[in-house]
Amino acid sequence: MDLLLSLPLLTHFLLAALYTAAIGVPLWFAYGMHGLLVAAALVSTFFYGREAGQREHDLKRSGVHGLRAWLGATFLFLWSRSNVIQWLVPAGTALGAALLWGQFYLSKLPWL
Repeated sequence: MDLLLSLPLLTHFLLAALYTAAIGVPLWFAYGMHGLLVAAALVSTFFYGREAGQREHDLKRSGVHGLRAWLGATFLFLWSRSNVIQWLVPAGTALGAALLWGQFYLSKLPWL
């Protein structure tokens, strides 16, 4: 448990894989590969919003004007390097999980 607390990227990685599976499996049965990619986009959006909200809150607490903090958090220009990494790791994990799941099951289909 201490490992997860000391390495937030590992936690983000594991959560993104879990969320992609939880959202993607039902969508896989309904829409195939398109459902998995939608799940990856939803997970990426969730983590983007999470990091943007945290960054906007931090900026406002540090004295940045509210509108500038909102714009900076929304359009990435006031993000720190760690915020960007903590969004890109789960986004990449979600996309990778969706593509791997899709490739694995598409290769099992007898007519392909």
